[in-house]
Amino acid sequence: EHVCWAEAVYQPGEGFYRRASEPVVAGLNNDGHPEVIFASCGQKGSNRTGKLHILDYLGAPIYELDLPPAYGSPDWNGALAAPTLADIDGDPDLELVLNTAHAGFVAYDLPGTADERILWGTGRGGYQRTGALTRGSLDGASKHVQPSTPAPGDVVRYTIRLQTPGPALDDVTVTDALPAGLSFAGNLSATSGAASESGGVIIWQGAVSAPVTIQFDARVGPDVGAGEVIVNRAVIDDGAGNRLQRGAAMVVGGAAVYLPVVGR
Repeated sequence: EHVCWAEAVYQPGEGFYRRASEPVVAGLNNDGHPEVIFASCGQKGSNRTGKLHILDYLGAPIYELDLPPAYGSPDWNGALAAPTLADIDGDPDLELVLNTAHAGFVAYDLPGTADERILWGTGRGGYQRTGALTRGSLDGASKHVQPSTPAPGDVVRYTIRLQTPGPALDDVTVTDALPAGLSFAGNLSATSGAASESGGVIIWQGAVSAPVTIQFDARVGPDVGAGEVIVNRAVIDDGAGNRLQRGAAMVVGGAAVYLPVVGR
């Protein structure tokens, strides 16, 4: 495999060497086969940058993109560390995050990947860097609420996303008991499995192989005071003896503040 990557990134006609990072593996184009994604870096002194490389499951290049040039005076750039696949902005699609040598962190949207499965999502397979996938994990589960600064009486929408980078989990349960100040407002849906609501408690049960998205609406009570923080937590049981929580917070009557983006 190492020789395959070297052949994919090194082109003798360019006059300098490229070196490849570790790969990650996930489906990207809904064709039933995973793709292999990795980065490369340019040779020191070459004044060249590396690329983002996407190969099909047979090792044939599908897509290549130049990484940003180095900031300042360094004479090379690229990415040496493995990429990381994750949802970092709360939309249904995955993003690819790279730590470049001399241009900071970069993130790329991967459109059309909402229902794709991550098989090997970062360096050595997972955040514990064990190099093994002995079981599925829901550590990448997330929960979001929009809007996050509602007024009393407004309806908000919750989104819970479940995904596993390893083997499928066949018996997952999500329990979301709405806290004081919220009432169920309908529009409960799930991309797979079975979702139900009773007495302000939302329950979802099913398997997680491809990503699962659960959504529902809740109404903020008309008597909730301005400035009150409401945190809604979901308990996730993976069916294999592990439980975790994911929460989403809102500030009733709050105001969103956007900090400036500073770059160099």
